Amino acid sequence: MIMRVRHQDIDVLCSNTGSDNPYPVGMTERLGKGLYCETVINTRQLLIVTNAERDPLWKDNPDMEYGMRAYCGVPLQWPNGDLFGTLCATDREEHHFLTTDQRLLHTLRESIEAQLQTLYQREALQQMNQDLHFKVHNKMRSIASLNQSLHQEIDKRRAAEQQIEYQRSHDVGTGFLNRSALELQLEQFLAQPDVNDELAVIHIGFANARQLQARLGYHLWDDVLKQLRERVGPFAEAELMTARPTSTNLTLILKSSQLDLHLNQLCHKLIHAGQAQFQVEETQVHLNPYIGVALSRETLDPQQLLSHAVSSMLACKDSGYKVFFHSPALSDNHARRNQMENYLLQAVRNNHLSLYFQPKVSVKTQRWVGAEALLRWKHPVLGEFSNETLIHMAEQNGLIFEVGHFVLRHAIKTASEWLSICPSFRIAINVSSVQLKNSHFVDQIRELLTLYQFPAEQLELEITESGLIVDEPTASNILNQLHSIGVKLSLDDFGTGYASFQYLKKFPFNGIKIDKSFLEQIAHCESDQEIVRSMLHVAKKLKLNVVVEGIESVQQEQFILEHGCYVGQGFLYGKPMPSEVFEQKLIHHAHLITKPE
Repeated sequence: MIMRVRHQDIDVLCSNTGSDNPYPVGMTERLGKGLYCETVINTRQLLIVTNAERDPLWKDNPDMEYGMRAYCGVPLQWPNGDLFGTLCATDREEHHFLTTDQRLLHTLRESIEAQLQTLYQREALQQMNQDLHFKVHNKMRSIASLNQSLHQEIDKRRAAEQQIEYQRSHDVGTGFLNRSALELQLEQFLAQPDVNDELAVIHIGFANARQLQARLGYHLWDDVLKQLRERVGPFAEAELMTARPTSTNLTLILKSSQLDLHLNQLCHKLIHAGQAQFQVEETQVHLNPYIGVALSRETLDPQQLLSHAVSSMLACKDSGYKVFFHSPALSDNHARRNQMENYLLQAVRNNHLSLYFQPKVSVKTQRWVGAEALLRWKHPVLGEFSNETLIHMAEQNGLIFEVGHFVLRHAIKTASEWLSICPSFRIAINVSSVQLKNSHFVDQIRELLTLYQFPAEQLELEITESGLIVDEPTASNILNQLHSIGVKLSLDDFGTGYASFQYLKKFPFNGIKIDKSFLEQIAHCESDQEIVRSMLHVAKKLKLNVVVEGIESVQQEQFILEHGCYVGQGFLYGKPMPSEVFEQKLIHHAHLITKPE
């Protein structure tokens, strides 16, 4: 007989056609019963059973049900070594299967495997022909597509030839010098300095540039920049050139024999022009310019001069001033910040960041009802960095998406693992203002909740007022989407901003988190007591959950409990701790946890 293996079954492919043959063609047996052939399949070796009835190993073999006492079988293989099945002979009587029998079986095996090789090669050849046909077909399509693309590219190049020279040195939208022309012009000025003239590089950034560019569109934003430059006007006794090194910033080069005087006039004109109203079609626009200045008396290196002007503008943003002049101290600070940003980038790429967890506790029962995830980074030389410092650095150098995703992923993953300890466990995560401007943020949250099977209603995102001020329409859209999928939203640092109550009306918050600054002197300060009472009263009327952070004493805990707040966070219950330590303490508290507050 020839038997063929098919997954977990073995079929009779070819057998004796006699009427007394118990193994007709097409008969199927399930593997795993201990058949003779199954042993050949498993060992891939010749098997001879002379008389199973007398052999304790084989007397209970299922083939004995058909009276087959004797068996001789060999494996059949495809050319690639995969198992095809078995070739075997059976007998109802005792049979010793002499060497001639075995040689005949092996000869048949070689013949069958030769046929299998022919089938295998034929199938392989057909597959190769199909693959070749497919490749030829795709290649022909690619060639046709390439020809079409080449013709289109030639047409585009012919159409662009008239503008190439201009575009090499100018910004198309405004007509100002582009970055390469700016660098070239500055290099030429500094290479041949005039004894009577000095040079200043003025870099202008705008606090609301990205929002205006997105709202108005690139074309209208170009018009705003051109209007600003027109309002500054020409300088009769000085040379002034305008460049647009990036889509949102401008750079001016002022060359004058009376540089201090003209530079002062120029800065005043820029501030006045930037603060005035711009009419763009039917839209009224206000700019908020920041001006960084670097002088050629400090350096004659063009790249360094441009870098100084940019760092001065960034320092201007951080300080709140309208104009900031470069200084050696600013260079040192900028270098230190760049070094820190590089360290942080390495930490993100090498997975050196970690999460700590601070418990949120029911002040009535002392049960742990959740935790806030806080980012930590311990540098081997510079020491440990807090959550706030890391978030600020990540926002400054564009790493907030990577850092934010790290926090979300690890916090949700860890919290999902703790559901087996506390099914109602809630995790709170701080959200940056930059994340609230990301159109993919909601999808990111949804994917992580699905991936780690974490309930949306047990995820709480803490948002500060600064995250809402930057772009209220975008933030509102994202928060409403998060609210619709069940994610809880909490207004963090409540009471410290100027519009906290207004945001409770504008956005779909589920709760508030009262800032710890109101707790520090609450035992002795009646005004702080009254403020906290008022906030708790408003939250109760609006049916908002309340968490009070910064609880460090029993007296503070007793005060919030007496006035209707039932969830607290602070050193009284525990400092932020690594996940391993938190998990052990959570297990200790698990018998107290029954449901979320």
